[in-house]
Amino acid sequence: EYGRAWDGVDCNEDGKVRAVALDAANLQGTLPPEIALLTDVENLIIKNNPNLVGEIPHEIGNKMSQLRQLGLYGNNLGGSIPKTIFKLSHLVYLNLADNALTGEVNWEEMSHHQKKIERLILHNNFLEGPIEFHVLAKTPLLLLVLSNNQFGGYIDESVGSMTSLEYLYLDKNELIGSIPNGIGNLANIKSITLDENELYGTLPHTMGSLANLQHFSAKKNTISGGFPASMKLLHQLETLNLARNAMSGH
Repeated sequence: EYGRAWDGVDCNEDGKVRAVALDAANLQGTLPPEIALLTDVENLIIKNNPNLVGEIPHEIGNKMSQLRQLGLYGNNLGGSIPKTIFKLSHLVYLNLADNALTGEVNWEEMSHHQKKIERLILHNNFLEGPIEFHVLAKTPLLLLVLSNNQFGGYIDESVGSMTSLEYLYLDKNELIGSIPNGIGNLANIKSITLDENELYGTLPHTMGSLANLQHFSAKKNTISGGFPASMKLLHQLETLNLARNAMSGH
């Protein structure tokens, strides 16, 4: 079959490339900027190619304006995330996890352009700087995965303005300070993981407002005090892990 020469490529009725999916394709070298000439692509997934190195071409953000899903994960891509990526206004899903990305994330650019983003997955990189929750609150995120990076600073009160959020994973970073009362405003949240940071202070009494919370973990921090009485209201809670903190009481 002639079409078999184009494994991983899907075209629309006009013969234009609509989707590219290359999983464990043994790709080597760098991602060429010419990939951005595929201007009609809606889904670009290149994953699990450990010999794929170099930086993410900024041309992807400048030219591939139809992208809805961009997944470049499980590779060995380095450098910073091009700010142009955050100008892709149709993006619903962005996954750059399991690479060697460095530097700060251009949160501000995301809030200006990404009005549809629902899943942002950046775990297992070397990203740093503060997480600007007040900016992320302007997006319709359901899933935020920033685990195992070098993000620092505080989880500030504005995290509570991310009202669409269902899953929040911030474990294995360098976050400091206490868990803010604002977290109690996450009405749709189902899972929160804050393990292995530098968090201290007591658990906020507002946690009792998280009616949909099923999983909460903040092990290996320095959280102190007891459990807020309001936590008895968490009827959906299935797992709670606060091991290796400085908790007291029962």
